[in-house]
Amino acid sequence: MTVLTEKYLALDAEIERIRPALMVVDSETVYAVDVAMTRGIPFVLSVPYPVSGFLQPLLPPELPDPRCPGCRSA
Repeated sequence: MTVLTEKYLALDAEIERIRPALMVVDSETVYAVDVAMTRGIPFVLSVPYPVSGFLQPLLPPELPDPRCPGCRSA
């Protein structure tokens, strides 16, 4: 049995016990999305990624990279 399968089964057992009306799922926990979808539980996906990461390609290259203070974009 894989680690993801074990995590899926453990979470599924908790979901059976708790019976939530809504799940908040971290984007890194694919097995939690699978449990929510399989059981028909509405869920929201939390994506812990800074918005600045999406905007970086739009900034002028002479601005410092916010991910690397002191560095300059190429």
